[in-house]
Amino acid sequence: PATGEMFGWSATDREPYARVVVAKPDGTVKTRDLDVGSGLWASNLHDGWLSKDYLILGFEPFINTRERARQGKPVLGWDDSSKITLVLVPRSQDGEIRYIEAPFNKQGYNHTAGANTIGNQIYLDMALFRKVPFPFEQDMQPDGSFNLVDTGRIGRWIVDLDKNTVKSETLGERNVEEPKIDPRYMGRNYTFTFLMSGPTYFSFDTVIKRNVLTGEEESWTLKRDLPFGMFEGTFVPRSKSAPEADGYFIVPISRYAENMSNYLIFDTSAIAAGPVADIELPFQIGWGPHGNFMEFN
Repeated sequence: PATGEMFGWSATDREPYARVVVAKPDGTVKTRDLDVGSGLWASNLHDGWLSKDYLILGFEPFINTRERARQGKPVLGWDDSSKITLVLVPRSQDGEIRYIEAPFNKQGYNHTAGANTIGNQIYLDMALFRKVPFPFEQDMQPDGSFNLVDTGRIGRWIVDLDKNTVKSETLGERNVEEPKIDPRYMGRNYTFTFLMSGPTYFSFDTVIKRNVLTGEEESWTLKRDLPFGMFEGTFVPRSKSAPEADGYFIVPISRYAENMSNYLIFDTSAIAAGPVADIELPFQIGWGPHGNFMEFN
């Protein structure tokens, strides 16, 4: 089933609510209210994980409140004095919703990869940030410019279901973002993720294929004389029955200095060999952070 989540306020603007909404293919909709007394707040739930048993939401210090707007601040903010709470909602829609408070707070995620359940632990993979890459008020300068936003690292939160605890690990020093997995493995144990990398968050130039179990990586870097933007790629299975991550990875490139664009197509069995096709578009594409492949036959 497709699953969505939201956090908001009641019509009285006094009673916060957090609600998970599940829409099934047959058109039925079911909701479950979360317990806002369990340490939750108006966090901007930008992404989450789907393990084989749970929808997992991270209430991180990415706050989103009307009170900030009333104070003349941007509605979105980062307050790492707030604790991080993970919420595990059973995908069966039965059973207890679990709330796990993290012993760390000065970190967060913007986009997630997949979730592996191994024994009594769930491994939540992501691009892990000191703070998510948005220009918050503490980053703004009087002239309207802002300090360069933080760049993520390959990270993992490990949830122990027996102990009801979570710990954090940083697994590499590359600057990374936009993790993508084979969508056929969403909600299942998985092995591979694709990532964008580069010197800074706004200058990605490298495509990575990473084995999340072994840490083995292969990569390819685009080199051009004129500036460009490399955006999140999209995975396409070689066939419906192809093994995990076997297929093609399509990466959009905006050559904004030339008002042109390209789609680079990689064979996922040989990322380091470079693209097997380069499709040039006679116009500039906009900043395209997300995409998915769908067959129409």
